[in-house]
Amino acid sequence: RSRHTLDGMLNLVSQIDRLMEAFSEGSDKRLREDEEQTGTALGAVRDSAAIVAKEAGEMQSIVRNMQGNLGVARKTENELDASFVIFDVARTRIEGGMRALEGNECQPPGPYDAAEIEEWFGPLYTTEIERDVMRAALHGTAMPVLQESFAGNSVELF
Repeated sequence: RSRHTLDGMLNLVSQIDRLMEAFSEGSDKRLREDEEQTGTALGAVRDSAAIVAKEAGEMQSIVRNMQGNLGVARKTENELDASFVIFDVARTRIEGGMRALEGNECQPPGPYDAAEIEEWFGPLYTTEIERDVMRAALHGTAMPVLQESFAGNSVELF
């Protein structure tokens, strides 16, 4: 009976060994397949990481360029601001001159020699009406009355 029980146990141990061997072979095969799949997946992850690193480098280069361009843009903005200050001063002066002209408050600054001014600017005015307007402005007299004619006011003096 002991022998029979011992044979039964040896038979069970043998069956367990075969099962363990089959399980071990199946597990080993699956383990190799899993290792292969893991290796393939890690290769894909490495390739993706290389692409991401390359794109990150390109993005850093783009950011550096943008920062450089931002400095140029700030300098240009400052130059434009300075230009607009000049334009504002000029506009303010022009508006002041216009108000003075509209209010008939415009007087030539300081003493001046009308004959000398007429001598200097006279050659620029080539028609009689132009010269009459210049003389009226220099001497503060009334503007000449325009007369309509077929010739207009373009009769040349020379």
